[in-house]
Amino acid sequence: MSKSKGQSNIGWAQLVKNPSGLCHGAHEKTLREIENKLGIKLPQSFLCFLAWRDGGFLTDKRFIIYSAGKGVHPEETLLASNQNRPLTYPLFNIARDATYEFGFKKDELNTENPTVYAYIRDYDELDKIAETFEEFLSWMERKKKT
Repeated sequence: MSKSKGQSNIGWAQLVKNPSGLCHGAHEKTLREIENKLGIKLPQSFLCFLAWRDGGFLTDKRFIIYSAGKGVHPEETLLASNQNRPLTYPLFNIARDATYEFGFKKDELNTENPTVYAYIRDYDELDKIAETFEEFLSWMERKKKT
């Protein structure tokens, strides 16, 4: 799997300070199967991350990145988080914390490295979190300190 444009000079290990809560990388076959099951094409940057580490816990278990494979729990997978959502739900979910779901806008999935948003359930609104998936990882790392 090739590196995304945003990862040409920076390794994932530099963005994720402690990957011990993350699962081993997903096989390319698993990544293609999840795309087929959900009927989408995942952004290259996110695919590259999942090939490195297939989701799991980040920043002392404050955040969960959904896995393409089995993950840390059956409910913490890309499939479980995105199946059976109403057609009007605006995001393709990639992560969560105790309050928010995080993801890419469905209509931006075909871009190389789409913006990451938080879905605010109580208000049915989106809040822009980061311009890229890489920036989202950095944002999560900064939240660890707060």
